[in-house]
Amino acid sequence: MPTLWVDEVTAPCSIVSILPRTLDRGFYIVEPIGIRKWSEYSSNSDQKILPLQRTLGYNVAGLYYYSLVVHKEFLFLLKNDGTIQLLNEDLEVVDSLKTGVIPTLNTEFTFKYDDIINQLYINLTKDTIYGIEMKISQDNLHFIHKKQGSVYIIHQFSSTIIDFGTSFHFNEYMNEEFQTIATLLKDDSYNNIFAKIIYKVNPRKTKIDRKWDVLLPNLSLITIKVDYTPGSCLIETITNIGFVVITSHGFLFLTLPHGPQNFINNFIISDMLDERDSFKNETVFDNANQQ
Repeated sequence: MPTLWVDEVTAPCSIVSILPRTLDRGFYIVEPIGIRKWSEYSSNSDQKILPLQRTLGYNVAGLYYYSLVVHKEFLFLLKNDGTIQLLNEDLEVVDSLKTGVIPTLNTEFTFKYDDIINQLYINLTKDTIYGIEMKISQDNLHFIHKKQGSVYIIHQFSSTIIDFGTSFHFNEYMNEEFQTIATLLKDDSYNNIFAKIIYKVNPRKTKIDRKWDVLLPNLSLITIKVDYTPGSCLIETITNIGFVVITSHGFLFLTLPHGPQNFINNFIISDMLDERDSFKNETVFDNANQQ
């Protein structure tokens, strides 16, 4: 693939996100004031400078999502005033939602979309994950607009969110389905990285009317050398198996907890938990009381 210039040298841009596309070897480049689109099969595939399509508002984060249900691709754009816009593949606005939450500056925003229950997850502020209900109507994706509000708090942490991911699992012992949100946190006071996992049983039946519980309490990665820089630490979930923490120094694997026999690097996790009380103020919200 040839080298591409997204702007002239005399007028450099600030890139918010680079979002690879599923349908072809292309991508979207999200900038504060607009989007550039490149595709190997489009008419601009040989252009050195991609045209900028301006968007309304100031973009601070973006997510690419391809729906296997309607076979269409969408873009979520988070604005600096907390508004989330939903765009189609032609970069036309399909829907828009005012979250009522002003995003925290210098936050590593993470979008996750759950196909199973049509929910969007995002850390609108540096320490809180929010949930937003979605629906599929007339072959398009839409926000569910409610008078009492469409955005609800899932979990508020006492430290900065670096990354998070969500997935569904099945507990064979209890014969029930559960959903997890695995999160990486940065303790600003000690500059340490922590992993914490919360879960909810029967998520299809209880989208927002059941609180999330703690599956794995704060696990300090202090035993692993981590030179943290933005984007250098990620966490991924493997359904029904466990979680993978990716750092600049390697990979860490955490199995799904089945009691005390959860190991990492041949150590029982309960023996590795940090004993400090810096996380004693964790808050799990009961969403049934928010409605």
